[in-house]
Amino acid sequence: MDTTTTTEAATERAHETIDRAHDTVERATASAHRVVDRASENARRWAASGQQLSTEVGSYVSAHPVQTLAIAFATGFMLGRLLR
Repeated sequence: MDTTTTTEAATERAHETIDRAHDTVERATASAHRVVDRASENARRWAASGQQLSTEVGSYVSAHPVQTLAIAFATGFMLGRLLR
């Protein structure tokens, strides 16, 4: 009788442990999904920002080609001086 009670108690503890582990895995999975969703949304926003910046720079270069060349030359000259 004592062995049956001990076995049943051990079985019950094992089931409780498995249930807690299962709950923990479910919470971790839900958290991982939230992180992936957030990262995906940030990547979409950054891509859109990059496209907008590229469009704005292209428009500026088209509208001010001489100023763009002067800025590029001055930047290259300064970087060349700094990296010597």
